[in-house]
Amino acid sequence: MTDETTLPESDQSDKSDPSDKSDQSGKAEQLDQAAELANIQAELAKANELHLRARADFANYQKRAERDRALASQSVKREFVKALLPALDALGLAVKHGDAEAGALLEGVKAARDAFEAALASQGAERIKSDGTWDPDLHHPQAAVERADLPDGSIIEEIRPGYKVGSLVARHSEVVVSKRPAEKAIEEKKPEATQEGAGA
Repeated sequence: MTDETTLPESDQSDKSDPSDKSDQSGKAEQLDQAAELANIQAELAKANELHLRARADFANYQKRAERDRALASQSVKREFVKALLPALDALGLAVKHGDAEAGALLEGVKAARDAFEAALASQGAERIKSDGTWDPDLHHPQAAVERADLPDGSIIEEIRPGYKVGSLVARHSEVVVSKRPAEKAIEEKKPEATQEGAGA
């Protein structure tokens, strides 16, 4: 006779299925991995944003540095050009008022003037155009002449040429500009008082 040992029903019900615990731990691990992945992605996005911002800042710095270098170079050249302009003016006056009979001497002065202009051009100097409308940033008006046939501010004559180096003005052009004639006020004839009005 075999003796069969049976467990009480309460003991059998307390035993849980090991597959349930495995499923729960697997789900918890998946949730942990998903949260960790989300954190990594957020950190990567933040690092990428910082990287892009740093690149943009560096590009802006390079542009500012290049602009400052160019401006500094133009400033140095402008001072050099300003120092040469009086000599160029003197040569220009000599050519303008030179005697045609001077011959070789006049030709020598013209050659010197041309050499000065070439030296200025090599430093980036550019003669300011004075054949249009007066620009306060480029021209200094020395006189204004009434001209009914021209709009206000038209340049009539250039007295002394101006030069600029890049965006910097070395010397403003001295010019004569036009202005519209002042319109004469028309006096209205007052009506004469009538005799009736005078007698009243």
